Amino acid sequence: MFDFTIHATCGAARAGTLVLPRGTVETPAFMPVGTQGTVRTLSPADLKSVGAELVLANTYHLHVRPGEGVVQRLGGLHRFMGWDRPLLTDSGGFQVFSLEGSRRVDEDGVEFQSHVDGGRRHLTPERATEIQWTLGADIAMAFDHVVPGGADETTARDALERTLRWLERCTPSHNPTMRLSDRRYGPSSKAASIWDSGPKACGGSRSSVVGPGSPSVASRSGSRSP
Repeated sequence: MFDFTIHATCGAARAGTLVLPRGTVETPAFMPVGTQGTVRTLSPADLKSVGAELVLANTYHLHVRPGEGVVQRLGGLHRFMGWDRPLLTDSGGFQVFSLEGSRRVDEDGVEFQSHVDGGRRHLTPERATEIQWTLGADIAMAFDHVVPGGADETTARDALERTLRWLERCTPSHNPTMRLSDRRYGPSSKAASIWDSGPKACGGSRSSVVGPGSPSVASRSGSRSP
């Protein structure tokens, strides 16, 4: 079950509850980063003791080492990490675009050189979605074209528009994967409907996000500092 309830709004601020198959997340949320399947210096028990409800892992890093197939054979990312609460996987877009000098970008996707073994790899919106499904994320992020924080408007707008086009490719590639899999859980992937109801007043309102059999892909666009 995937659902999002807004409990209160005040101006642009909102407080809500995101319901996922493996647990409920109160928003806004602090999300510890477990890039390669672990949060450094903290065990899953430590994370629970400090109230973590959602952990982030990274598609790029898990794809190049140990590989999403290895994670899947070991029981999926939750078992691999020893974490039984919700997981969000970043698309790997930031990591790929940070490899300046060793990657090539076109409309199809990005070709890059692995920082682990030096091999050439090709990541597309469809492939990024497939990897996140194989890992077993509860929330998958759309593959995004990331530009530096100081990019000019033309460069930033080009990246934004490409990210939106890539989002359109992520969504249909995600839906057949959901239908063909017999797994109990699959990633919810959409931010569009989570963010579709803007703040109305300092009161309560509700927005249904994603129901069973109706998945989509979470999108984030904008720029980041290197």
